[in-house]
Amino acid sequence: MNIDKNNFYYLIQSILTSMLPIIGLPIYLNYISISEYGVYGLCLASSSFFSSIAGFGFQLSFERNFFEKSSKVYHSKLIWTCLSFVILNSILIGFLIFIFKDYLSLLLTKTTDNQFLFFYSYCGLCLISIKMYFLIFFKNKMLAKQFVSFSIGDSVLTLIISLILIIGFDLNILGLIFGQIFSTGFVILIILIYLKIPYGFSYELLEKNFKLSFPLTPRIFIGVLNNQFDKIIIGIIGSTYIVGIYSLGQKIAYVLFNLLNAQSNSFIPLIYKKMFENSKKDNGLISKIVNPYFYFSAFFSVIIILYSKELINLFFNFEFEKSALVVIIITPLYLTFFFGKIPQLLFKKKTGIISAISFFNIIIYIILGYVLTTAYSFIGASFSLLISGLFSTIITFYFSQKYYHILWNYNYIFQIYLMIFSSCLLSYLFLSNDFTIIKALIFKGLFVVIVLYYGFKRDFISINRIIKFLKNLKNV
Repeated sequence: MNIDKNNFYYLIQSILTSMLPIIGLPIYLNYISISEYGVYGLCLASSSFFSSIAGFGFQLSFERNFFEKSSKVYHSKLIWTCLSFVILNSILIGFLIFIFKDYLSLLLTKTTDNQFLFFYSYCGLCLISIKMYFLIFFKNKMLAKQFVSFSIGDSVLTLIISLILIIGFDLNILGLIFGQIFSTGFVILIILIYLKIPYGFSYELLEKNFKLSFPLTPRIFIGVLNNQFDKIIIGIIGSTYIVGIYSLGQKIAYVLFNLLNAQSNSFIPLIYKKMFENSKKDNGLISKIVNPYFYFSAFFSVIIILYSKELINLFFNFEFEKSALVVIIITPLYLTFFFGKIPQLLFKKKTGIISAISFFNIIIYIILGYVLTTAYSFIGASFSLLISGLFSTIITFYFSQKYYHILWNYNYIFQIYLMIFSSCLLSYLFLSNDFTIIKALIFKGLFVVIVLYYGFKRDFISINRIIKFLKNLKNV
């Protein structure tokens, strides 16, 4: 992988936007109890569910259709047509949430005291959804610096405003939610001033996006339910305290998912271009593009898996130590989502297949989630997410290869997953047995050296690339 400026910017963005919320958490949790943090997790889970319905899958259709024409007028009409539709949907669904907010609060938290929290968190996620269209616009235009600047700016503002509201005004969970609303709203305003995209609306483009995104709606709907059902079911049959434990572990593991998103910002535009150049099948170029990215994702997976316990013990209350188990279980799943970033089915407009797979996946997930979560609490929820997610990814991979074949190096993929599985076993061994910190750190460090050596051996890492990376870091 060439460490060019665009890749470097996306890497920095991924690290900062992933770490800033985690850096803020130890401070937040001095003012917010574990149970209150669990309520916050439930608010985000339910709000993600409703905001995904409002989005109607238009983000994916917008990203794909962007490359069909290079005209500025076309791009202006495309983004505003999508946004107009999504904003209208968001308002309508928000009105329904406002009406039934007390029932939602009672179902998930067993009290109506949190009803406005659910409505406000929905508003915040809708603003994030709107912001994403502009970030996709920057990404597709290869404007990595602008993409990263606004992403990091939003994260920094969210952290600062949330801290002010929580510490200075004693708003607790409301401080977290309002911090996101104020910062994202401000960033959207600045982007609008910066881009000055003239408004345009096209019924033809609306119809075109609708046809592509409509079959995706069940997949988006089910996908969010798949990601959030665990916290919802824990809240219903368990307690907000356990949701808090689970949410922290998931947030740490989600650092990897954010890294995948950052890396995909670099390679997805390249992949689409290669696909449009050769619409039948990959001639070997796509796998060469993404293989180094997969290694770096695996390397960060190993780091997250091995050092989650140390991270939690260093920054959080000892009560959160169990969250490390959640990290170990679900981080490999997030790595597997790497293959879901390759838009083979979307390129071939096989969106119905995506939704069908998601439908069967959620059935498996709901059954497993209910049974395992009831029996084994947050550990059961973690395994139900892992098993159902792996099932979905494998089936999606099969159909993706069927409709647009990519020449993968399966021996290389096996080697990567062998390292991931080994890191999980090693981390669990040191988590469940009484080893000294020094012993644990030595063995974990040796394993990281082995993974690094593998990267050097396959030429994913080199002295020249490291020097170039350091130069970019100096000039950023």
